[in-house]
Amino acid sequence: MFDRIDIDRPIDRVRRLADGSAYRIRRSGADDRGLLIRCFEALSPDSRRMRFFTHKQTLTPEDLDLFCGAD
Repeated sequence: MFDRIDIDRPIDRVRRLADGSAYRIRRSGADDRGLLIRCFEALSPDSRRMRFFTHKQTLTPEDLDLFCGAD
């Protein structure tokens, strides 16, 4: 059912939810910093608290490095 991950091959696959809507799975990268900031800013204060277990007002450069950097 699940594809085996090949670390030498980029992940970019389209999948479907039960309702038929599509979503794309891919690796994040440095180009995603702006998108991540916009998504974070769209979260409510309660959503931020539940995701980060603290009242987080903004993403730090270190947060962005962590979330957008590849291991």
